[in-house]
Amino acid sequence: MTDFIDTDTAELFRINDEIIGLKFKTEIQVELEDAKQIDAGFMEIIQEKDHFFIIDATDIMSNMDNEASRYFSKESKVANYTRAAAIVLNSLPIRLTASFFIKFQKPRFPTRIFDSREKAIEWFEELKSKG
Repeated sequence: MTDFIDTDTAELFRINDEIIGLKFKTEIQVELEDAKQIDAGFMEIIQEKDHFFIIDATDIMSNMDNEASRYFSKESKVANYTRAAAIVLNSLPIRLTASFFIKFQKPRFPTRIFDSREKAIEWFEELKSKG
């Protein structure tokens, strides 16, 4: 089992048995092919088991094109195994991008924005307790 994958635009890593993390590299533009590469990496890590995901978008200045955003929310293989996704961030431009993603791409899994990993994990615990 793989616990860490480094792609052209992001690092994917296991946080624990139920949570996978993604950290985008800074000053990049994530396009559709990058999204597919990240999706393949996620699938290698999760081994077709349901997981929670933390997208760590702190301290970056990166962007994602509309095709990549749509792919992650609707078409990615990993979306089938996503119990929920938390986007952790600390800047207004990234918050606007994340809010746009949630509002207009409408991911098929619960998705929220947080200002810390700890708050995101608390939300995952709430979701687990609700079943």
